[in-house]
Amino acid sequence: HFSSGGDDVFIVRIASDSGSAEWARQIGSRGDDRLASRGGVILDNDGGAILVGTTSGSLMRSRDGDADTSSMDAFVMSVSKLGEAVTPVDPAVRGYASTDGECYFV
Repeated sequence: HFSSGGDDVFIVRIASDSGSAEWARQIGSRGDDRLASRGGVILDNDGGAILVGTTSGSLMRSRDGDADTSSMDAFVMSVSKLGEAVTPVDPAVRGYASTDGECYFV
């Protein structure tokens, strides 16, 4: 996913031994895409990360590119240790984003 609009998510993997950047990724849609303000990045057991946040665009969901971007929805996605975006989420998980930018999942 690449940005063509508002705020985006930016992530960097830092090597633990040298402190140098191994890779960096910008992830976004035409709307605003933000990590959850309290704990939007969770490290997984394979060296990757699970990202949790809100989007007003088409990030990790089906939405017409010209759709209204004033409403926010939640997203969950995973990035492998190599920086590749993957979709690990069980289809039964439903997200909800409140007006204060917090994400809740059921």
